[in-house]
Amino acid sequence: MAELKDFGPFHNRLDELNYLEPLVGSSMVELGNKKNGEFIYKKYFESLGFRHVSIDTNGQDGALPLDLRTPLWDRLGQFSMCTNFGTSEHVSDQTGVWQNIHELTKTGGVYVGQCPYYDGKSWWWHGSFYPTEAFYESFAELNGWEIERMATDRPEPNKNLYVRMKKVHDLSFTMPDLALIKRNVMRPR
Repeated sequence: MAELKDFGPFHNRLDELNYLEPLVGSSMVELGNKKNGEFIYKKYFESLGFRHVSIDTNGQDGALPLDLRTPLWDRLGQFSMCTNFGTSEHVSDQTGVWQNIHELTKTGGVYVGQCPYYDGKSWWWHGSFYPTEAFYESFAELNGWEIERMATDRPEPNKNLYVRMKKVHDLSFTMPDLALIKRNVMRPR
């Protein structure tokens, strides 16, 4: 399949590139409609040969205007890769969004995500729900996934948590304890 031969939208985001590689399969579902400058991720991955579907209620840049709180897998199918670079923290129904992630990813496929870190000092102005390392560990164990790598980047106040997981078994979805997703209590409402 495709390789990330040039950095395209990742010219200044090598942290994202590190977690995307190696690319898997030929299809990708993206939560959100990620852009970096003039680069639209959807267009970039389509140029690499991926069947790419982006989902964002705003419907911009080729994204399907769908709600991640509702079941989408029956209508969209499954994908070899699922990316979430800063979208799930905005979805009010965390069970719905994580079930979509699980069901939209094929067995053998990978999830690559980045979300704000939950230290109370980072991204306090952005998003409402911050999954913790313990959330990802529980999600993986309960749902037949394997964490390939997980780490934080950048110092506060822009610290993120990155994870790359592989779906090893096709298990029925089980939501981890919601207490493992920290609420952003500092964000002005």
